[in-house]
Amino acid sequence: MSIKDLSGRAGKSGSEGSHKLSRRNFRRRRLGLWLVTSALLVFVILFALVAADYWTNSGKIHSGVSVGSVDLGGKTQEQARGVLQKRTTGALKEIQFTGPKKFTIASKQMGVNFDVASSMDKAYAVGRQGNVFENLKDRLEADFGTVKVSPDVSYRKDTARSMINQIARNMDKKPQEASLSVSSSDTQVGPSKEGYQLNVPATMSNVDNAVSGMTGKVKIVGDVLKPHISTKEAKAAGDKARQALSGTVVLSNRPSGQQWTLSPQDVGRALTFNRRGNKLQVGLDEKTLKAELADMYGALEKQPVDAKFVFSGGTPSVQKSQTGERIDDSKLMGALQSGIFKGKHKYDVPVVTAQPQLTTAKAEQVKPTKLLGKYRTKYIGTGDSSQARVDNLKIASNGISGTVLAPGEKFSFDKIASPLQYEKAHIFGEGGKVDSAYGGGLCQVASTLYMAVNWSGLQVTERHPHYAELNYIRPGFDATVWFGFGGGKQLDMKFVNTSPGYIMLREHVENDGYIYAEVYGQKPTDLKVQMDSKPTYMSAQGSTWDTYKKVTDEKTGKVLFDGLLHTDSYQPVTLKGKTYTPEDIPAAPIRP
Repeated sequence: MSIKDLSGRAGKSGSEGSHKLSRRNFRRRRLGLWLVTSALLVFVILFALVAADYWTNSGKIHSGVSVGSVDLGGKTQEQARGVLQKRTTGALKEIQFTGPKKFTIASKQMGVNFDVASSMDKAYAVGRQGNVFENLKDRLEADFGTVKVSPDVSYRKDTARSMINQIARNMDKKPQEASLSVSSSDTQVGPSKEGYQLNVPATMSNVDNAVSGMTGKVKIVGDVLKPHISTKEAKAAGDKARQALSGTVVLSNRPSGQQWTLSPQDVGRALTFNRRGNKLQVGLDEKTLKAELADMYGALEKQPVDAKFVFSGGTPSVQKSQTGERIDDSKLMGALQSGIFKGKHKYDVPVVTAQPQLTTAKAEQVKPTKLLGKYRTKYIGTGDSSQARVDNLKIASNGISGTVLAPGEKFSFDKIASPLQYEKAHIFGEGGKVDSAYGGGLCQVASTLYMAVNWSGLQVTERHPHYAELNYIRPGFDATVWFGFGGGKQLDMKFVNTSPGYIMLREHVENDGYIYAEVYGQKPTDLKVQMDSKPTYMSAQGSTWDTYKKVTDEKTGKVLFDGLLHTDSYQPVTLKGKTYTPEDIPAAPIRP
């Protein structure tokens, strides 16, 4: 290709580019000219509008301008001042309240103060303040809508709120629930009434609007309070109750041929009325019904008798249980609840067998026949060999004997022994003086049982030492009791059945001069118990003894406890004018 060809082509291409650039420049110039022309046209129109508005509203408030709810458009300043003055001395002279009640309050009572001149000036200033565009905007808004100017007005809000609160106190009332009562064999319904609660904040807001809007009219805002139970609902419940009272209820037991009746008055006493939401539920109180039918229950029910553990020939045996009879309350009361409100008046009384809690078969299975531990103390030569003391020993022992404790159950000596009747015998009185009181000798019963419980490996939870050493039991092995009658702190001996099965206690007074305590268990505890007590102090003024205990699990060989059980102090005692010190009383053996 030659240089000429290249230059020729290049020249042609450059020419085309120049033409395109010229066309673009032309379009830009034409667009710019159109924008300038449009702007000038808008300006001319705006100028014309401003000029027209100026000559039309010269000296007048622009049309569409109002102060509050008062339209002042097109009025001169003097005219506007007169309109506002008339409104403040007329419609705003009183604040009118409408709603559930209608009444008026003088504006001056609320301290309403309206600045007519200032309010009028604010209305006249619309469209006349600011730059041209701001004024034009205000004028256009006024021409095509309404420009509301807030008046210069004030009032005492605290005073107004106090008035509204007073109005609320007068208007507020709680709703009245419909009532339903039973008299004789009929029902009476008391009508319900609606209540009302004035909404103070919302009503105060309406007061603000009435003053600032210059209407002087306030709508009272509040809520109508509906009662939970309407008259209609109470009447429906009354109709249901009336069915239950419509006749005598007859209850029959076919096997025995006996009958019992409930009069409408009896049924009325058992009626219940309970609100559930907006419903009034009618029912029967089963406890009251049972009281009304006490004769029926007494005639048809027979309490079952539990099997008992007793000692026969010195060994535990079972006294057989007995079944009883009971009314099937669930079935009977269910039938009454569902039928009596439908006018049904005749019912069968279902009677079923009542099983004892401890049957003979169960008692035989858990019968405690294994001797876990025993102890005895000598009651002859104790310082009081009277028959009264021996009788007391027998009374308390017989009360304890036969007591059965389930695993984990607690034993209280006072709970079993305190209700029994005793004779007067020796006790330790105040200051160690031997005195007489009902129940003398019971401490020996408690002490003997206490040691039998220890040898059985059971857990003692309460025990108290005597005032003085005793010749029938070793110091530290004793357990005193006092029921608290006649003053003084109650002292008890308590323990827990920590064995794996039932246990049974036996305590008895024999003619050999000893009182015996034995603990029988359902299963062996596998515990080996060793006890001892030693004096750590001994004088004419008293003594101190330490008691030691060691408990070993014979099945595993593990020592469960080995150490000091307790430390006890004993004082001298006076008997028949003679004082006996601990040195005068020989210690009883560990295992008599």
